[in-house]
Amino acid sequence: MDKAEYDCAVVRGVVSILVGILISFQLVRPDLNLAPWLTYGRLRPLHTNAGIFGWAIGSFFALFYYMVKLRQEQVYISLGVAVLFIVNGVAVTAATA
Repeated sequence: MDKAEYDCAVVRGVVSILVGILISFQLVRPDLNLAPWLTYGRLRPLHTNAGIFGWAIGSFFALFYYMVKLRQEQVYISLGVAVLFIVNGVAVTAATA
């Protein structure tokens, strides 16, 4: 498995945490709002989207790649084959839930 998905999820998770820390300090000390780009209203959606779409979905895809390879007990020759098995597994799981 290529570690790109894992590394990307970790970087986006760290960015989300750091932005979350910054906006929490901005709630306590409003003078930390650096207008116009680093205000609370602009950073909160960045924090939320980085957490949901960056960290959560990226880590789920890394987990799915790991589980597919572990379950099949073989190394895939291409990323397309792995994505095909992941999409198939997600579709079957969603259909049976």
